[in-house]
Amino acid sequence: MKRLILADDFTGANDTGIQFAKNKISVDVVLDITKNYTGNADVVVFNTDSRAVSVEEAKRRVNQVLSIYKDVPIYKKIDSTLRGNIGAEIEASLDAINGSVAFICSALPEAGRSIQNGMCYVNNKPLIDTEFATDPKTPVISSNIKTIISAQTKLPVVEVMLSDLRQPIILAEKINQSILEHQKVIFSFDAVDTEDLKTIIHLANSIPQVLLIGSSGLAGVMSIEKTQLPMLFIVASMSEITNQQVNYIRDDEDYFMFDLDMKKLLSSESYHHLIVEQAVAQFKLGKHVIIKTDSSAEARNNIEELGYQLGLTRTELGDYICVKLSVLTKQLLVKQNYQLSAIFLTGGDIAIAVARVLGVDSYHIVGAVESGVPFGYFLNSLLSHISVVTKAGGFGTISVLKNTIEIIRNLI
Repeated sequence: MKRLILADDFTGANDTGIQFAKNKISVDVVLDITKNYTGNADVVVFNTDSRAVSVEEAKRRVNQVLSIYKDVPIYKKIDSTLRGNIGAEIEASLDAINGSVAFICSALPEAGRSIQNGMCYVNNKPLIDTEFATDPKTPVISSNIKTIISAQTKLPVVEVMLSDLRQPIILAEKINQSILEHQKVIFSFDAVDTEDLKTIIHLANSIPQVLLIGSSGLAGVMSIEKTQLPMLFIVASMSEITNQQVNYIRDDEDYFMFDLDMKKLLSSESYHHLIVEQAVAQFKLGKHVIIKTDSSAEARNNIEELGYQLGLTRTELGDYICVKLSVLTKQLLVKQNYQLSAIFLTGGDIAIAVARVLGVDSYHIVGAVESGVPFGYFLNSLLSHISVVTKAGGFGTISVLKNTIEIIRNLI
């Protein structure tokens, strides 16, 4: 399971699940939340069937699911016309996952649902003036999103209007300031078209552990946007073949390359911080990042000297480099909020070192980019939604790095 969707009714569960299925992502819908899920779908939708139950029962059902799967990326599906226990289920979801920030947008442009000035409109008519307001089981009390949410929770709700949404850099600063001011906070977004929904997804990707809440509209954009996330390449092999593979794309504008200074990698925390900050900046520009150990002839000749300076044998030095590089990889993943489409690890020692530093105990193989270059997922981890490609130094064609991107994008 790479993503969990929590829906409050069966049709909504299906409507959201299909957004991923049509992008070739496997989806299962769980109808009985009292039973453990035993399948292997990439996206699993749990139907709590809680739209028309009491506030306390809705909270209980949400907690029942999320207390088990809280480490999986979560999307809270709500009705596009905001029927149901909206505020209560947001609060319960945040509590269950120990979250502090929620983004909500129920807009569904293709069905005429828009959010403008904090108000929900259905085909340009205020929600309160539509048939949904008088639903016999789950009537709506207002067109205002903040009012609807606040009827069931005391958590602060910050409204984000279109004028703010369309200035994303300034908005990101405002959001970060609001997060500092509140222990827990809900941001309610305006949106009238798909581009607005994309902006919300991009903002969410820049903030750690945001709970995304919306209709099938936001889910549909999320399922597509995942394919646009960049990749991280960790190249720790000193083989000449790997060196040729890297040089093949060195001048490609889609990539940004870091040739590591080995002495600084092993001795300077500030160097780690510098690499992480620069890499994240490149990810924000949409570039794939390659972090590479020096494989030049000079570097090979300097290995023994570096080991001597550190009081390490050649084997001990190799192990130490792997540890430091794997720690750097983890620091980068955390800073990037695990928002990548894939990680490429070349060199058997670095692949297992990264797995260990991330606390991963199993790897699920899905397929191969090329002969000797498998890809799969680290199971039951914070990056179980990210494809992980491994390659021994001497394997792969000269274009294997570029081929990996094409394979992963087509896979998703």
